[in-house]
Amino acid sequence: MERQRRSIADQPKPTPGMPEMPAVELPASHPTLQDDSGVQIVYGASLQHLPLAGQTIGRIRPALEMMLRVDRRSPVLVNGQPASADYVLARGDVLEFIHRAGEKGAQ
Repeated sequence: MERQRRSIADQPKPTPGMPEMPAVELPASHPTLQDDSGVQIVYGASLQHLPLAGQTIGRIRPALEMMLRVDRRSPVLVNGQPASADYVLARGDVLEFIHRAGEKGAQ
């Protein structure tokens, strides 16, 4: 069986015996098209969008340490600036845990 290449623009062929469904266009204001997730969490290569607005870093940090395997000693940045544990996250904030890379033979 030979593989066939398709581009993303190619429409799938209808399956025999299945009714054809009309294409649905969502308006730009539809909730699924908007990023309303609250706070972006970054740790190394991990990126999450979570509804954490209104909570302090100190309150959510233990859960994020478990979820993303964040080191307890990792410094925290909010929107690129150092932040303390009592900082209250706002919608649209970017919370970043600094992933410290080790050096071979470091003491």
